[in-house]
Amino acid sequence: MMERRGPDPAVAVMREIRRRVPDAELVTARQRPWASVTYSGVQLSMVLTSGQAGPVDRLMLDLPEMDWRLPGHIMADVAGALESGAGGTVTVRIEALVLAQE
Repeated sequence: MMERRGPDPAVAVMREIRRRVPDAELVTARQRPWASVTYSGVQLSMVLTSGQAGPVDRLMLDLPEMDWRLPGHIMADVAGALESGAGGTVTVRIEALVLAQE
């Protein structure tokens, strides 16, 4: 089981996303424990909506190379996909693996 270090990983990831997309709203978030022989962490699956296509597009482009500020954790892997864009609202799914920092 992952030892908690710093804020909840989902909260920290959402905080970082809102730095780039201020109106981002969390629709759903799931996290489940993840572990290997060497590391422990959580797998996150988040669905977000925003009314700002420009910042969302920049987020999606920058996502793989972002400098994540996750106290007590390290972003090991992250990917995002646009799911829809009807009515001026953009929906994004983000999948991430966040490791506890040793």
